[in-house]
Amino acid sequence: MVRDLFKHTGIYFFGSILSKSITTVAWIALARLLTPEKYGQFILYIMILEMTTFIGDFGLNQWYLRNVEKENRTLIFNKIVYVRSVTLFLSVAILSFILFYFKIFDLATSSFLLASLIPMSYLSVAEGYYLEQKKGLKVSLKLTSIGGIFLLGYLLIYKNLDLQKSVLTLFVSLILTLSWFIPWRQIRLVKFLSLSEIFSILKSSSSYLYLNLTSFFYNKGDSFIISYFKGNSALGIYGLAYRFLESLSLFSTSLTQNLFPLSAKKEGVGLKQLLKISLLMFVSGAFVSIFVYFGANFLVVGLFGLQYSAAIPILRIFAVVLLLFFINAPLATVVQSSRLVKSFLPYGILNTLLNILLNILLVPKFGIIAAAWMMALTEITGFFINLHFVKKLYS
Repeated sequence: MVRDLFKHTGIYFFGSILSKSITTVAWIALARLLTPEKYGQFILYIMILEMTTFIGDFGLNQWYLRNVEKENRTLIFNKIVYVRSVTLFLSVAILSFILFYFKIFDLATSSFLLASLIPMSYLSVAEGYYLEQKKGLKVSLKLTSIGGIFLLGYLLIYKNLDLQKSVLTLFVSLILTLSWFIPWRQIRLVKFLSLSEIFSILKSSSSYLYLNLTSFFYNKGDSFIISYFKGNSALGIYGLAYRFLESLSLFSTSLTQNLFPLSAKKEGVGLKQLLKISLLMFVSGAFVSIFVYFGANFLVVGLFGLQYSAAIPILRIFAVVLLLFFINAPLATVVQSSRLVKSFLPYGILNTLLNILLNILLVPKFGIIAAAWMMALTEITGFFINLHFVKKLYS
């Protein structure tokens, strides 16, 4: 099982490397052209888009992976598509009020953000379907498509590029990617689900929603706090370093994506298998972390220029965070796909609240360096939480 897991993880990982290479080139090009202020606005746009999609997903993908063996695969997939359409409608309505009432962006940018929720929603649903089918390569190539089309659009309009044209280009890339990514042959016209059926599915998937939200605010909450207290220029600096963190943690992300469907099945993952996986992840993470720590200067100044040099110490702290990401990935995945998920949830929420509270207290005084250290600290507390539940799971 371990060999098969790492085989599929490797396929997903190398596809993700290709995807991230293209998207990273696109983000580098965008960052070099825009000021840190404008780049920070673009990052805020992406964060709101991702957050709304996370909420709208309502844990439906994880619910699908947990229940696909209990019911006809095509039927249950179409139920998920139907329920996701309902949550999409609600997401658009609520976000419309927030965007236009608080005037976060101009009218055109807000409109593109709302429109982008449509492809984002169904791309997410399709991703769960392909992961269950062990088609990790196709999932990873989704980002290749989005980034490649975005980069092509950038090359066509870079002389007149601004925030509005950037988000328009992103919207087009999402629509074109959706056109080939969604499994059209599996889509069926199902009868209308009753409100009781919809609420039943959402109630069952809600534990995974809370986990996803906890994960999102844990990873993105600091960015919202930085934007509020320090402005978009500081967010641009921090966001650039965080892009490296996301890109270089690809292997741990790939393992999580492939391990969840396996550990969610009846046979699950044995303790010896988990120990082997964890050891391999520790060794892999150590190599990546050392590379990031000693290569931080080149990665920031060499690729983005001196205007982003303040991101160097942030990236070096993130080198420590990277190692912890690799160590925590298999532990957290096994626990979150187990019967202990509801017991685990309050601890995950408390760890996220600790991260957010410390950021609120320390970022105004110490700046973005404090946010980086708080992520390292709460990754350590997260490790002890994961370890506690792993012991409980296998006792």
